[in-house]
Amino acid sequence: MKSDDAHLQSESRLKKYYGPGGFAENISVNAVAQLVNPIFAIALGVDPVLVGWAMAIPRLVDAFTDPLMGSISDNWKGRWGRRRPFIAFGAIFSGLCVAGLWWTPEAASKDFQFYWLVSFLLISTVGTTSFAVPYVALGMESASSKNERTAWMAWRSFFHKLSGVGVQWMYWLVTLSLFAGTLAGARVVGAVVGLVIVITGLLPALFIKEVAHPAQTVERVPLFKSWGLTLRDRNFLVLAVATVLIFSSILLVDTLGFFLMVYNVFGGDEAKMGFFKGIGGTTFHVVGIVCIPLMAAFAKKIGKRKAFEFCTASIVVGGIIKLFVYVPNADWWVIVPNFFLAPGLVAVIVLAPSLMADVAAYDEQQHGTSRQGMYAASLAWVTKLALSLTAVGSGYVLKAAGWDHDAGIEQAPGTFETMRWVFSMGTIVLAIAASLVLRFYNLDDREERQS
Repeated sequence: MKSDDAHLQSESRLKKYYGPGGFAENISVNAVAQLVNPIFAIALGVDPVLVGWAMAIPRLVDAFTDPLMGSISDNWKGRWGRRRPFIAFGAIFSGLCVAGLWWTPEAASKDFQFYWLVSFLLISTVGTTSFAVPYVALGMESASSKNERTAWMAWRSFFHKLSGVGVQWMYWLVTLSLFAGTLAGARVVGAVVGLVIVITGLLPALFIKEVAHPAQTVERVPLFKSWGLTLRDRNFLVLAVATVLIFSSILLVDTLGFFLMVYNVFGGDEAKMGFFKGIGGTTFHVVGIVCIPLMAAFAKKIGKRKAFEFCTASIVVGGIIKLFVYVPNADWWVIVPNFFLAPGLVAVIVLAPSLMADVAAYDEQQHGTSRQGMYAASLAWVTKLALSLTAVGSGYVLKAAGWDHDAGIEQAPGTFETMRWVFSMGTIVLAIAASLVLRFYNLDDREERQS
C-alpha cells in the first residue's frame, strides 16, 4: 500500500508541485550571482575582489548550516511533517532577501556597501538552506523506486534550467531605459524575482504530502554522528568529488572565457559580447532542458553511473571545441561548445542527486535510519563549495594565464593563446578526472530492484 500510494503521488503531483520548487531553488542563488557584480562592483564601485569574497564567505557558513539543517529536518517530528515547514519558511525568507538586497543606500561609502552585501548574503543563507536541504530530501524520499528518483530529480532539473534561461537576461532587464539606473532596475527586478521565489517555493510545501517513513520511529541520530557516517560513506565521497570536478571543469575557467570573448573574439566590443553571452547562456540552458528527459531515459536504459560518465565525455568534446572557436571574429561559433557542455551540468543536477538518493536509501536499509536530509545537506554543501572554489579560483587562474587588466586588447604576445589553451585543457582534464573518480562508485542499479 505504501508503495502504491507513493507511486500515485509521484505520478500525479511530481510535475505540478515538486518541480516548480527547482525554480525557486535556482533563482534564489543565481539571480543574486548574475547581478551582484554589475550592481555592487560597477554601479556602486565596490572592489570586485571584495565582491568575490563576499560571495564566497557565506559558503563557509554553509559548512555548518547545511548539515545542521539536514539533521534538524531528519529528526523533526511535527504536525506538518519533517520537510514541509522548513520548505515554506525558506521560500518566504529567501524571497524577502533577494528583494531586499538591492535597497542599500546608494550614497553610502564603499565599505558600507561591502558590509551590507556580506551581511545580506550571510542572512540569506538561512533561507536558502532552510529551503534547499528539506526540498531535495523530500524528492529523495517521495519516489518509490530508483527510476522514479531520477524522474523527480529530472523534473526539478527542468525547472532549474527553465529559470536559468530567464536569469541570463536579468542584467539586460535592469539596464532598460525605463529605470533611473541599474540600481533602481535591480530593486524592481529583485522584487519580482522575490515574489516568484515565494510562489514557486511554497508549492511543494503546501501540496505534497510527505510519505510516512517507518524509520521515523527509530532512535534519533545526533548531528555529528550523522555527519560522520555520511563522510565515511565511500559512495557519497565519490559523488562529492565528481560533482566538484564537473562544476570546476566548466566554471573554474569560465572567467578566462569571458575575457577571451570580450578582448580576443570581439576585439573589446562589450555590447556585442553581451549579446552573444546572452544568446550563449540561453542556448546552454535550452540544450540542458532538452537533455533532461533524454538523460533520464538514457540512465534508465544503461544505468545512472554510465550515463554520468557519458556526460563527462560530452564535456571533454566541448573543451576540445573551445580551443578552435575562441579566436578573433568567431562570432556565432563561440556558441557551439555549449551544445556539448550543457549535458555536463545535467549530470550534476539530475544524476548526482538521484545517485545520492540511492546512497541514502541503501544507508536506510543497512542502518534503519532515515537520513535523506543529511545526504541532501551534504550534496548541497558540496555544490556550494564547488561554486565558491571556482568563484575565488577563477581570478587566480586568469592571472596565472598572464592576463594584464590594464593592457586590454593589447596583451603581451602569446597571452591570448595561453589563455585559450588553459581555457580548453582545464575543462578537458577536470572532466576526465571526474570520469575516473566515478569508477569507484560501487552502488549500481543491480543492488536495488524496486522499479
